[in-house]
Amino acid sequence: MFSTGHPLEASQVTSGLRVSYARLLLTALVGVLLLLTTFPARATASGYDPGYESTAVGTKYDQWGFARRNCTSFVAYKLNQAGIPFANSYGQPSGQRWGDAANWLAAADRAGVPYGNNPMVGAVAWWDGSRGGGSGHVAWVESINGDGSVNVTSYNGLNETYYPQSGQRAHKYLYFPHVNPVPVPPDGSYVLATDTGRVYVIAGRAPLWVTSWSAVGGQRTIARNYSQGEINRMPQYPVDGTGLRNPVTGEMFTVAGGFGFRLTGMGAIPNPTWIDVDGWAIEHQLRAVPVDGTMVRNHFTGGIYVVAGKSPMPVYNLGNVPYTSWTNVDPWAIDNQLLRHPFDGSMIVDHGTGVVHVMAGGAAMPVSAFDNIQPVTSLAFVDHAAIGNRLRPHPADGTVVRGYTTGAISVVAGGAPLPVTSLQAVPYSSWVNVDNWAITRLPAVPADGTHVRGHSTGKVYRITGGTAYLVPSWGPDGPQPTTDVDQWAITNQLHATE
Repeated sequence: MFSTGHPLEASQVTSGLRVSYARLLLTALVGVLLLLTTFPARATASGYDPGYESTAVGTKYDQWGFARRNCTSFVAYKLNQAGIPFANSYGQPSGQRWGDAANWLAAADRAGVPYGNNPMVGAVAWWDGSRGGGSGHVAWVESINGDGSVNVTSYNGLNETYYPQSGQRAHKYLYFPHVNPVPVPPDGSYVLATDTGRVYVIAGRAPLWVTSWSAVGGQRTIARNYSQGEINRMPQYPVDGTGLRNPVTGEMFTVAGGFGFRLTGMGAIPNPTWIDVDGWAIEHQLRAVPVDGTMVRNHFTGGIYVVAGKSPMPVYNLGNVPYTSWTNVDPWAIDNQLLRHPFDGSMIVDHGTGVVHVMAGGAAMPVSAFDNIQPVTSLAFVDHAAIGNRLRPHPADGTVVRGYTTGAISVVAGGAPLPVTSLQAVPYSSWVNVDNWAITRLPAVPADGTHVRGHSTGKVYRITGGTAYLVPSWGPDGPQPTTDVDQWAITNQLHATE
């Protein structure tokens, strides 16, 4: 599909299917032919990110893993605006995704999202591959007409832009949890699910389970009764900036991206307020990792960060990222609850160049073609300067990388990938799937002074000028950091001398 001689730039990305630009253009043209006779194009303010609206259709990823200005991206935006933490991986088994619109009915099945023939406001209208040249189409149901047809808003149909349409009849409608929303009482209210007996406290419009009255400091008055199904349709996570307190331990947290950032003191953020909640809910109902693209601000320094793979990537200029709002959090939480580098396998986009990267051992491994990486689930756009200033130039020693298309496995030592003939030849059991092209861009041999150990022989070697020299014993400086690798690579690639 794409040339493997250059990194995957924004202009090469599609919405989830591995398709060429020729097909993308055909999809748009077919959509026009299908709709032009009855519905005129009319651009209007959508609320969709202005940076996305200025991007050519089908180019660059959004933070939910879809190509900007595709219908899937716009609906992902609308779902998140409705409080659903939707992304390409939402409710999907490992390795699967929502992908192109035509796939969304099957993806809804996998995610347990109900669907049917009756339109509802806030539902996702879905058309199969008979529309859009095989790619299908999705739209947002804004209102319902007396004849059962619907009025929708969408993207990438007529004139490849935002457009409303009247009198539509979709093949199916997907009912995410926000459809037929349930009135939510004020924060701090206690509610009861009468059919399950569970009690919840409302925090940031989300119901957090109370496992026992003692967990919140004693019995409280129930403000309202619901069914469990109604409670399940409430927002899943508290809105950003919600303050939570465990009354048993006194611990306080600020929610951002569904994650609880700990507060070390009242002065750590401006105007702190909180809701007493069960510590179990903080531990189990909040996200273990902030959603990619969450923006947080150090209240003391004013420094702003984009969270990517649970790591705070600094923002040097707000114009260098597509996000516009942030949550004030405790500096301690930024330094101690997040990671120094995005975790292995997470994906970032250099917002300045549009190049997509897979993280491996603290280094950003560029992607040359969409087919050369595993399915995209979530992405964070980061400041171009942060990649050079915060990330490693090469994966850390001992990082195991696997070419996604070739299956070839290598262990990084001194910045260089040393091949592995079998997993039994090294002490590692997991790897990071990366573009094989990115592996070839690493240094051919480890840096001088690197020490490697043949895992099967236990022999240690020092690398000098690309050759491995046996180290019979450690000198007066004592043992040095050593990376276990396949003895075959030492013997054959590094031409070991005994």
